[in-house]
Amino acid sequence: MDRWLAEAEAAEGAESAGLIVTLWKDVSAPLVYGVLCVEGETAMKASATLLETVMGLPMGQDGALVFEDITEVRPYSEWREMLRARRG
Repeated sequence: MDRWLAEAEAAEGAESAGLIVTLWKDVSAPLVYGVLCVEGETAMKASATLLETVMGLPMGQDGALVFEDITEVRPYSEWREMLRARRG
């Protein structure tokens, strides 16, 4: 449990810094789902920032983090505005 507490406290710091938007813990499995705010001038730079961020967490440092799926998402408002702009 000490390891999970260390991870939770480190994640709390990343939340305060605005890197982690939200985290959800699966109560029946050792899984955590998260939404992170990672920006960069290019997708490659954003990916590098993501890796730096999560590898700075305790479980990232000891190799216990596994990424199942990484998807870039944007606020729905950006999608709506893009559609309006295309309509003219």
